[in-house]
Amino acid sequence: MAAIRVAMPVAWFSTFALIVRAASRWIAHHFATIDIVSGLIFAVLGLVMAVEGIIELFS
Repeated sequence: MAAIRVAMPVAWFSTFALIVRAASRWIAHHFATIDIVSGLIFAVLGLVMAVEGIIELFS
């Protein structure tokens, strides 16, 4: 029973570490694309908020 209680977290954290390692490699490889996409998303959200504010101001 004690071996199971030790093996389960070790297996979980090892798997999680491998997944994070793979994700970090992917992110490091595609950082420019991620920056561009997130910048566009924030620009669109800012534009939507500005338009809604102007509409609210004049209505």
